Amino acid sequence: VFGTFANMMKEQGLNMILNFYYGPIVNAARALSYQVLSALQGFVGNVNIAVRPQIVQSYVKAEYDRCLSLMYNQSKLSLGILCLLSYPILLELDHILIIWLGNDVPHYTNIFITIVVLTSFVNNMNTAVSAIIHASGNMKRYQLITSIITLSSLPVIIILCKYGASPYVAFILGLIFTIVMQIASLFILKTVISFRIME
Repeated sequence: VFGTFANMMKEQGLNMILNFYYGPIVNAARALSYQVLSALQGFVGNVNIAVRPQIVQSYVKAEYDRCLSLMYNQSKLSLGILCLLSYPILLELDHILIIWLGNDVPHYTNIFITIVVLTSFVNNMNTAVSAIIHASGNMKRYQLITSIITLSSLPVIIILCKYGASPYVAFILGLIFTIVMQIASLFILKTVISFRIME
């Protein structure tokens, strides 16, 4: 519940912050970037759904080598699919936006899409990690730490927006906090299953 609450607060809070400091056009650009992301995530999500039960089953059966192998392979596969789908989009983003929206493309849309896709790369690595942590049943510390990291981005974004930072700084901060969350998740995972973090 706390994890879902933190994600909801981050998403809705960011909407409110962008709307308050930069107006509805920047909010429209954010909405468009998340439309592109949700289309890309639809493909990757199917891979994650297919592999997750096997990761849980391997952990429950104490087949830890297979569990880690599935975690690595799921991360590689989902990153590969995301890369394959997003690379042509990011390469021709300006042309795609003109075809999609005509000449009324909201300012910052292409920057927002690029940063949101990069953030998605990091988030996809966390899917397999969270599957193992949830399989262990030791979710409390993981949810608490990742939720606090997620929520702590909002005050920093508010301060930067208040002092006139560009709207895309909020997205860059989101990427940085996602990287911090991923690193914290790996250390939490190390308490659940033995593995080398560098791997």
